[in-house]
Amino acid sequence: GGLGKVPMKLAAVYFAEEPFLNHAAINLPWNVLYSVTERSKLQNSFLFFQGDSASNYIKSLVKHQSPDSCIKLLKATQANVVLIIWESLSSYVDPALGGNAIASPNFQKFKPDGIFFSNFYATGDRSNRALVGLLSGFPAQAGLTIADFPQKTAKLPYLSKYLEKAGYTSYFFYGGDIDFGNYNSVLRSAGFDNIISLSDFSSDTLSNWGAPDHILLNKANKILAKEERPYFAVIFTQSSHMPYDIPIDPYFKGSSDSVLYFNSIRYADQSINSFIAKLKASDDWNNTLVIISGDHGIILNEKPAYHDPQKFRVPMLWIGGALKNKGIVIEKTCSQIDLPLMILNQLNIESNTFIYSKDVLCNSVPAFAFYAFSGGVGFISDSAALVLDLTRNSPILSKGKSVDKELNYCRAFIQEITRDFNTR
Repeated sequence: GGLGKVPMKLAAVYFAEEPFLNHAAINLPWNVLYSVTERSKLQNSFLFFQGDSASNYIKSLVKHQSPDSCIKLLKATQANVVLIIWESLSSYVDPALGGNAIASPNFQKFKPDGIFFSNFYATGDRSNRALVGLLSGFPAQAGLTIADFPQKTAKLPYLSKYLEKAGYTSYFFYGGDIDFGNYNSVLRSAGFDNIISLSDFSSDTLSNWGAPDHILLNKANKILAKEERPYFAVIFTQSSHMPYDIPIDPYFKGSSDSVLYFNSIRYADQSINSFIAKLKASDDWNNTLVIISGDHGIILNEKPAYHDPQKFRVPMLWIGGALKNKGIVIEKTCSQIDLPLMILNQLNIESNTFIYSKDVLCNSVPAFAFYAFSGGVGFISDSAALVLDLTRNSPILSKGKSVDKELNYCRAFIQEITRDFNTR
């Protein structure tokens, strides 16, 4: 439904944190038909293990430890947290991940003053999978996404809610349509105090997807500068989304997808650099942690393959005046679903509700990443990589040590996630 760029979704009518009020706003006949058509999608279960075996595999991997057992990277336990989700920031534009730095010079300049995670993976291949993973620690599913089921996302734990209890004000900045990918319903469930999106920008500033990145980030600078309480701000860029529409002259000549992509990343890189420069000049900088991460990887010139681990490997960098350690590279394998727990541990906030999250900054925690795509899943550890085709129930990729063990972990994850998805 609808005539805009984004089809009508359930999230379009969501307006409150209270689930009942949102459910009451949904057109009843439409909701009945939607429930009937979607019900069959939930019946698909992957049963590889009997009893509690799958659950026990997960528990052996996800070992929650108290914040006291983790390496502390922050000077204070109530720092501002700014999470910049950089649209399509991929391994293509980071030399540490096998890419080229030509489109991300400012991002590369930040590294000596920050903490870089060199084996960080997206949980899925779409932005709404990333949003749920980064905020709630819930992994992507093979085909479906929990973001399309607001009654389920309402039951997830959220980083923003934990921070609210700790006295934080929360912001979500996005230059596009907030109903895209059902973002709105996820953010309402997450309890964000302030949601700034397409309707908050002047129409004469908009490009193909909405407010360009430099305008979005300028607004974020101005609003956050007035905040007197500790804040948690998520800024989701969008100018490096296809068709890579940027409001300035291109940096690189050409019209291929690769050139257009690199131009859009270079523009976002400059926009984020300006945002960081203004934040550095403010009184907030010394008590602020900025986390920059891609939402998902991409395929250019038919590489890497749609299932390849390299497609899901994205940069993540922590910078800010709140850091007491600088110029560190964390090589342990981790993913987007780990970030909520990692942030809470740094802020000394106890949590055991992020059941799929781990903190690689804690002692004796296994390092791994799980990701999903349509028809399959991947499991990466520091010593092995395995990709499983769920249609044939056989590996597409299998390399490294202890692959048989990784296969069991991979199957346990998809079984438990499917069970969890179906029962929420």
